[in-house]
Amino acid sequence: MSRQFSFHTTAEQELNEAAAYYEAESHGLGAAFLREVEHAVQHVLEYPESAPLVNRLVRSKLVRRFPYSVLYSVVPRGIRVLAIANRNPSLLLARPQVTLVLPLSEGPTLACSRLPQERSRGWRWS
Repeated sequence: MSRQFSFHTTAEQELNEAAAYYEAESHGLGAAFLREVEHAVQHVLEYPESAPLVNRLVRSKLVRRFPYSVLYSVVPRGIRVLAIANRNPSLLLARPQVTLVLPLSEGPTLACSRLPQERSRGWRWS
């Protein structure tokens, strides 16, 4: 059985904002960030219960090289990415409190927009 994954709309927005920030800091860094997130998600797909639980339903997979975590839940047909969270404590304290509610079903798989130079490579989340 092949596992699938989907992104919560907010997680997709967080991913794109972080990638744009890193790309603005240094050319190519945004693409490197996206590759590391992709690597983290692929690891989660292979070993969904390997990341530690942060509460009863949500797990946190660290992203290599960057101060981010992929927060996700294991759902019946795969993985639901709930957030791409910066691990900087000062940023977490400034972040508004959000209650995440898991959908009854996974919903459609979202395509993740990428930086313009990455689109030509044909890489997609789904």
